[in-house]
Amino acid sequence: MNNLSVIHKQIEDDLISIARLVLHCDVLKTKQSLFEQGLTSVGALEIRDRIEKKLDISLMTSVIFDYPTIDSLSAYVTKVIRSGGARVVPELQPETTTISSNGHYELSDEMVREILKRGFGV
Repeated sequence: MNNLSVIHKQIEDDLISIARLVLHCDVLKTKQSLFEQGLTSVGALEIRDRIEKKLDISLMTSVIFDYPTIDSLSAYVTKVIRSGGARVVPELQPETTTISSNGHYELSDEMVREILKRGFGV
């Protein structure tokens, strides 16, 4: 299993745990809308807030509405993290931070490994 698969699986597991906690349920269907499984709009915001805190990323307010299944949400969150959407831990910022044309930090491979190690134990 490559690093991306490991990261995606960890993100999916984290999202399942968060959604189960918010929905107060033991079993979730990853391909079915969370709203069909009892999620409310307030619960969607709570899930988004918990994801942001757990993974140290910024997400749109509408993210759960745009990606309502665990499968689609985990794919999107993985993409956000891979694209540099994760907040950079201050002590990991290089002396001269490079910001790409889209406003995201450009991270060295070493910094990505350190962030993944701290955030996911990978």
